[in-house]
Amino acid sequence: MEHAGVILRKLEGRRNTLTGQKVKEEDRSRIALQLNRVYIQLVNIYLGLERQTEASQLIALAEGRLEQNLDDVNTFKLLNELGNALRKHDNLAMAVQLYKKALLSIKIRFKNEYLQMRDTAKIIINIASTEYMRDENVESLRYYRHALSVLKNCSDFPAAQINEVRHLEAGSSTESVLRPE
Repeated sequence: MEHAGVILRKLEGRRNTLTGQKVKEEDRSRIALQLNRVYIQLVNIYLGLERQTEASQLIALAEGRLEQNLDDVNTFKLLNELGNALRKHDNLAMAVQLYKKALLSIKIRFKNEYLQMRDTAKIIINIASTEYMRDENVESLRYYRHALSVLKNCSDFPAAQINEVRHLEAGSSTESVLRPE
């Protein structure tokens, strides 16, 4: 894992070198995106190796970098990815916090349009499933319902499924869903 530290130092050094140079904004954004993805991959590796101290340091670093740019087009995706890595390793409370920051980021970036985006529904579903894993069933159901309302507002939501959704929303039992054909 010492190699991971070396890689991080080299990447940070390269980023700092570029800071003083005239670099196109799109290149700077691309480099920042790749660096953040490396941080998330390293978090995943450290958590897998049960090296909580190193993982916590990288989580704080990545989260701090992302919070500085909540309106960036990739921030909500990266916060969601980081939340997924933490959920995978049963750090559920922190995963929910990151998913909520991802929601804030998408809201800042896309204003009111975020309520008509599939990405918003995906993040909300991640919150719902993580709350379910935490045995917070009422909270989980609340988020699943919210995700469904967002999906219904998406322009690509299949019209054929609208009646099924209305049926579910009306409080029909789950027997028809669970009954084998």
